[in-house]
Amino acid sequence: MDFNKGSIKTFVSSASAELQFIDHVYANSLFGVQYQALDEKQFWDPRIGDGLTFNGYILESRSSAFDWNWNNSVSYRNTFNNRHEVQAYLGMEYQEHKYYSLGTQVDNLSQPIPYIAFGTNYLQPWEDRLKWTQISYYSRVNYNLDKKYSISAQMRRDGNSTLGIKKYGNFWSVAGAWTLSGENFIPDFFNLLTLRANYGEIGNIPYADQWYVQYNALALVSPTSLYAADQATTISQPGNPGLRWEISKQFNFGLDFTIFKNAFNASIDVYQRKTVDAIYSYTTAPTAGGPDSYLTNVGDILNKGLEVTFGIKPINKDFTWIIDGNFAYNKNTIESISNPGQIDLSTVSNSMRAISEGHLLGEYYTYDWAGVDAATGAGTFWTDENHTETTTNRSEAKRVWQGKTPFPKYTAGLRNEFRYKKFSLSAFVTGQFEYSVHNRWQNYILGDGSAINNQITDALYDSWTPTNTTASNPIQLLNNPSNASGPSSRWMRDGDHIRLKEAKLSYSFGNVLKDSGIDNLTLYVRGVNLWIYTFDKNLTFDPESNSNGAGASWQGKGLYDYTSPIMRSFSFGVSLDF
Repeated sequence: MDFNKGSIKTFVSSASAELQFIDHVYANSLFGVQYQALDEKQFWDPRIGDGLTFNGYILESRSSAFDWNWNNSVSYRNTFNNRHEVQAYLGMEYQEHKYYSLGTQVDNLSQPIPYIAFGTNYLQPWEDRLKWTQISYYSRVNYNLDKKYSISAQMRRDGNSTLGIKKYGNFWSVAGAWTLSGENFIPDFFNLLTLRANYGEIGNIPYADQWYVQYNALALVSPTSLYAADQATTISQPGNPGLRWEISKQFNFGLDFTIFKNAFNASIDVYQRKTVDAIYSYTTAPTAGGPDSYLTNVGDILNKGLEVTFGIKPINKDFTWIIDGNFAYNKNTIESISNPGQIDLSTVSNSMRAISEGHLLGEYYTYDWAGVDAATGAGTFWTDENHTETTTNRSEAKRVWQGKTPFPKYTAGLRNEFRYKKFSLSAFVTGQFEYSVHNRWQNYILGDGSAINNQITDALYDSWTPTNTTASNPIQLLNNPSNASGPSSRWMRDGDHIRLKEAKLSYSFGNVLKDSGIDNLTLYVRGVNLWIYTFDKNLTFDPESNSNGAGASWQGKGLYDYTSPIMRSFSFGVSLDF
């Protein structure tokens, strides 16, 4: 009887052209456009559920987005004496994005019919017209000598309408590579050996793919919802005319090699990326009233790490065995912040994580759980980071940096594929290590009696009683005074795990249907997320489940709040090549 429904219509198109008007000189033009329209309706029947409270409710909206971009460039491409390969580009790009939304809502329906006209009480409607643009000018030069030495450089100037007074930024990069395997002094068992290095500064707008943040630099007013019998206009956004480009400065050093007649290949990259003037939602002092936050350039973030990929063919005959693997190490640190002493707590799900100068990005900052008092069954906390004393009163404890984040420090993957004649069997295993996740749902549902609601079995079988003094959870008391169910390291879990990400078995018939115009026919069966092993015995949820309560930001990473798990699926498919 109640429903939510919608429809999306999308049109995507692009056209490109290239003209060679003199030798080695080319003009290129690329135009792309996308239009999307969304219609949505929500209906609560007045006779049931939530509709009973409002005697029915209807919300209807129309939204559309129109995006287009136009890229034009002139290039010179030539090779001299079969040794010197030169490419030079000069171009500009313009992009424009528009969004329109119109909606209305009513309640107190005269009839249980899902049309706006049957509403007798009209609620706050809305209308949004948003737009942002970006224009870029760029140049690029590539040079290669004897296919052994190469260098490239790029310079660009980007301007973005969502920024403040300084809308433009200048960015550049340079990269070089040396193919050592082309030199006489390199042993023959190297089929390929290449050294790479690059440095670049790139401008970034982290909110570019989001709507309703297009006018961050401007102070805005908007009407409020009805207050009593009146309507008011309030400041909806404070504005920040100083908002400027977030700049990523990255250095990378890499090595690629292939040895033993292409039986083994690997790539190794060491990188350091420093984000300068990082854009972030800055929380204002409560005494300032609303709005309570605005976007600004808050500080610098240092990201450094190591990435390794490799491939091996232990057996390469009628029976083939192929191994592909990867490994990565990454560390994110808040190097500096506009207010060095500030600790900005996450506003999502009990504020367990924060950012502060000198600490890891999204590091857990919460009360340190000391366990259950075996004598009384009360929940206890450490009063300080040195674990010198415990207390059953949360107000006497303090938050402590935990040294862990929801971002894995180490990640790895290993794929094995076995081929014999027309059969193929592959398995892909992944792993993530050295990070913590937060069981927000258990934090809520296992309330130690502080709230009256359904409980999980841990509350029955693993809570303190006079005969079970070694239980993990405190005594269950109505309105439990220790408030041990609040945010603390009690709800942190090690997220370390190994997962069988995918397994696939296939059979290819080859060109048996060649006369029908089919070059290859393959049948396969595949399973995804078939198995997972977690190292923490108290981890009862998928450690890769992320809450959507904070969008894609760090605040939702590793947060389980009755979040939908990563689905396990089995599929059978047919692949045709024409």
